[in-house]
Amino acid sequence: LLKKINLDDDDDDDGSTSGYCIICPTFIFGGDEFGARPPRLPQTIGAVLEEILGLYPFQALSEVMPGFLGIALESPVGVDNVAKACVNSALGLCDSYDYLDSKEDIVMVASKRFPPVSSIKDNNMRETEEEKERRRQVIKTKLVNLGDGNEEAFS
Repeated sequence: LLKKINLDDDDDDDGSTSGYCIICPTFIFGGDEFGARPPRLPQTIGAVLEEILGLYPFQALSEVMPGFLGIALESPVGVDNVAKACVNSALGLCDSYDYLDSKEDIVMVASKRFPPVSSIKDNNMRETEEEKERRRQVIKTKLVNLGDGNEEAFS
């Protein structure tokens, strides 16, 4: 469960998002070794399983099979994609997703990027030092409000 951060200057909430995102992949792979508790697969074997179980026949079977059998046929998700989806959700880049449980949703959110600077500001306009400092203060205030109040960590 992640709490989303709103980096906009205004604190007005338009109600378009709940402010939280729940990420529930069925199986995550990554790392270098096998593990029984918690269960994990190394990157090489997980990537092969991701390719095989990502094929259409397996996707179709996973949708029609009941309970555990359907879940067992779902394609695993790489730990890198889950981490990217967590960061992008926390930054509010994907407000339309409040619950991520399929590989497709997680990969979609993981692939979101900030818009390029040229689309935000005209190239002829430059941000003044005063605007930069104001933006830093807004972000600092929002992060402190989410944290334990330790302002020294953000100085």
